[in-house]
Amino acid sequence: MFRVSLRLLLRTDNDPEFPSEAFASWPKQQCMAIQCIQPGKPIQNDRIERFNRLNQDEVLDQYLVAELDDVREADREFLNDYDLHRPLQALDGMTPVEERDRHARSSTFEASG
Repeated sequence: MFRVSLRLLLRTDNDPEFPSEAFASWPKQQCMAIQCIQPGKPIQNDRIERFNRLNQDEVLDQYLVAELDDVREADREFLNDYDLHRPLQALDGMTPVEERDRHARSSTFEASG
């Protein structure tokens, strides 16, 4: 008999805000482990580093905001564009929406009512 144990891992960098008890308590409640990348090795967290850079360049540096809600709205618009409307190399230059529509047109599956 095999025993399988799944444990989710939250990977972070070593920024000074992360050692706080408030930050550490949420993953513990979710049965997650926290793993920090090695100091000086941001490539170990490359996807989030790239996203953070894009978000900084295309949202935070573009707007002068007075309210946190303004930042949230700008982020929602950015994420919508980022997730749905940016061409992706992995999709041969199509956007996720274009790929979804192409796939739907070529599908032989029909929904029954």
